[in-house]
Amino acid sequence: MSDPETITLSAYIATTAPTPVYGGPAGGGWIEQFAPDAFTRAVKHASSHPVNFVGRDGDGEPLARTTNGSLILSVDEGGLRATVTLPVDAVPESNRDPQKWGSSFRVKDQQWSGDGMEHREIHDFQLHEVTFAREPENTVPEPDMGRFLA
Repeated sequence: MSDPETITLSAYIATTAPTPVYGGPAGGGWIEQFAPDAFTRAVKHASSHPVNFVGRDGDGEPLARTTNGSLILSVDEGGLRATVTLPVDAVPESNRDPQKWGSSFRVKDQQWSGDGMEHREIHDFQLHEVTFAREPENTVPEPDMGRFLA
């Protein structure tokens, strides 16, 4: 039975699909792609380097953490998935069906290819935090998190 005071949300934070960065090669950027085994490594890194879930782009205190089980990272055929359990009042209606979660990470191993380094394949990375959508209208109120981060 679920706790009526909490909500559980889940979204892919990374996939193996090629993603244009800074407009892709045509716009002066590149194509970024995660190697499938990079996600397993990221989850392993998270077991010794905790990952936080924050409202948006690092604003405020963590809303969930891998260390207490309120943020769970998993890998399946779709990619790297984050699942969070939060107080209901911490999640605005606009984030109840999250389509655009973000993450910050440090690349530990990568390979560039193509003329002018147009394609970056990430083989290993350490995840630092997961966030709600990066659009400014998606704000998360600061709830009392004492009982969730103990």
